[in-house]
Amino acid sequence: MITCLASAMLFMGSCMPSATSSTSTSQSNNTAMLNGSWKLVSLNGKTINVSEESRRPRITFVPTEQRVNGFAGCNSFFGGFTAAATQISFTNIGATRMACHDDTLEQPFLAVISDTSLMYQVTATTLKLMKNNQSVMEFSRTQDQ
Repeated sequence: MITCLASAMLFMGSCMPSATSSTSTSQSNNTAMLNGSWKLVSLNGKTINVSEESRRPRITFVPTEQRVNGFAGCNSFFGGFTAAATQISFTNIGATRMACHDDTLEQPFLAVISDTSLMYQVTATTLKLMKNNQSVMEFSRTQDQ
């Protein structure tokens, strides 16, 4: 009888999801939500206004390949990224080197994605990159998904 009870408890325990598996599922769901293109709506707490929408900085994530690319306001950029739970870091970021008459957005944009201690929050329509619990970049998902 005790052996049967112990076997039943062992069987029931093996059917229950572990906390680790639900956490990793949650992490991969967050990472998957990054997939696609995002346009910058605020940088360092300031709303972004651009004269031409084509000049608006944007970023595209490809989570399955841990790649990122985009437009920083004048030059295109590319590289890798890693994301886990609420942390994100960009790696091996490179950019084209066109001469820009106005790089007021580009330099701060590239500086933020060069930071290795960023946190992120993502929903279906918004992405926030944060430093020290302060939003440093906010994006809106683009319609051309």
